[in-house]
Amino acid sequence: MIKSIKEGEWILLDEINLASESVLNRLATLIDGDYILLNERADIVETKRHKDFRLFLCMNPPYTSAGKKQLPWSLRSKLTEIYVPELDNQNDLWMIIDRNCSNQVSEAMKRRILEFYLKVRE
Repeated sequence: MIKSIKEGEWILLDEINLASESVLNRLATLIDGDYILLNERADIVETKRHKDFRLFLCMNPPYTSAGKKQLPWSLRSKLTEIYVPELDNQNDLWMIIDRNCSNQVSEAMKRRILEFYLKVRE
């Protein structure tokens, strides 16, 4: 992650609402400013954030399973939230399956994947 911060890469952190408070607090300082303070051995090192660095945080709503919590307001207020509902349109699902399966996967197998997904969702 440090290399990404320095070189302007993008990072995606999934299931962020399972992270500890200390991790969330550190992320909040990174989002707020243009640097992050890191403890390396006995020294505190200031690492500058590259102007192109981007951080994406993903999570499922806290009520969907045990252990998940709402993000603290101190962090949420610094983010742009986008709610993405679960896909249920078969045409949309088919496009995702079709684009992500290799050419060796038959149409019949792709249909079975779609049927399996729909059955599991029930």
